[in-house]
Amino acid sequence: MNFKTTFFIISLFLSISFSYGQTFTFEQFKPGQSRPKPNEIKEYVASNGESFKLGQIVTLNQPSGKSNQYQYVLKDVIGQMYPVTTDGNGLKGEIIKFKVYGVSKKAGWEAVAIIKPGDGFRYPIELEQALEFKEIESSILSREEAIAKLKEAKDLLDLEMMSQEEYDKIKAELTPIIMGKN
Repeated sequence: MNFKTTFFIISLFLSISFSYGQTFTFEQFKPGQSRPKPNEIKEYVASNGESFKLGQIVTLNQPSGKSNQYQYVLKDVIGQMYPVTTDGNGLKGEIIKFKVYGVSKKAGWEAVAIIKPGDGFRYPIELEQALEFKEIESSILSREEAIAKLKEAKDLLDLEMMSQEEYDKIKAELTPIIMGKN
């Protein structure tokens, strides 16, 4: 075997072995599935298609609970979990690891990202619920958000603060989301 062939085979083997088992989707956390091993999770793909990776920065939005508290984001202070209030709004933290919560294969599992912002604490985030209740920012627009963005662009076009070309570009990007074809 020549050097190039050997190098290719080794590269292929390494890329397969390093990528295997690192990306998990919400489907793998549903009832009936085996419990994912947290130390194998390098990326989690949520039900809306949002991808969360180790090292990624996550930003908190407004809390969804009563008394201005987050329901799906907690603050870990030396092993004790505390509610986070509106003072967490805009907090940014790096995903340092993933955890898997849940009690049985029958009930399913919960993907939790642990973020560490600059305040020295760790914040566990229940990803699916935090996305659903908009407690964390998402890079994926919902249909309602896409409609609102298109209406805003139309208003800017009508006010002659945007060109027809700019509006057409935004409309082309948002139409698949609005029509449910993304």
